[in-house]
Amino acid sequence: HEVYRAEYVYDGMIHHYPKPYIPFMDGIVMGGGAGVSVHAPGRRIVTEKTMFAMPETALGLFPDMGASHFLAGAPGSVGMYLSLTGVRIGAADVIHANFAEHHMPSAARDDLIAALRAGEDADAAIARLSTDPGPSSLADISDAVERCFAADSLEGVIAALEAEEGEWAAKSLELVRAMCPFSQAVTFKDLRMDAGRTIEECLSTAFRIALRFMDRDDYFEGARAILIDKDNTPRWNPETIENVDPAEVDACFAPLGDRFKELAFE
Repeated sequence: HEVYRAEYVYDGMIHHYPKPYIPFMDGIVMGGGAGVSVHAPGRRIVTEKTMFAMPETALGLFPDMGASHFLAGAPGSVGMYLSLTGVRIGAADVIHANFAEHHMPSAARDDLIAALRAGEDADAAIARLSTDPGPSSLADISDAVERCFAADSLEGVIAALEAEEGEWAAKSLELVRAMCPFSQAVTFKDLRMDAGRTIEECLSTAFRIALRFMDRDDYFEGARAILIDKDNTPRWNPETIENVDPAEVDACFAPLGDRFKELAFE
């Protein structure tokens, strides 16, 4: 629990850090990598190598480190779509989702660092080196994403995907069903609840959920199946979204009581 505590407090510090904090997302950006980059709005940079995803529910976890703060703030239902499917997106889509502001070639990193060392204003250097990321595929499917992932419940998302025609809906439904059912239910509630909340409120909620997940089997089973044994056949408990107990989901969001101190920011 102290690892989570330190990580989440650090993520909160990044969000409010007064000096220029420039995340250069030049490669895989997932999980904790998103926490130390996306939480720093204003100077976030992506490149042609950027591969962004929130794959936590495939591991029996949830998009933690306060990710609900930026996921719930994505346009329309994009954040819910990315969270429940774990799909990977590139630079243009990351900018479309409001997770970054700037794009530049990977090779420009050294030029940016040299400019900053030479004393050039950070915003001026970034603007000078920025380039067009190209079209966003997320923008192309925004209407379908809204029709399916704006539902009032996780079951509603599934029903909407079942009713939606086309390959995208079929693939999305397959992904939603493949993830850990309990994780999906908690993630849905977390994003709906944290819309409009402060970064501290989102991180505090994530801390409560993370500690409750450490008392469950799903995360350890997901790590076994995907990262250790790599048989890709996790045995989730419960096995389906329809069998998730709403009371157990709600319990993940409850105050920690006497067992652990709540997350605090100084």
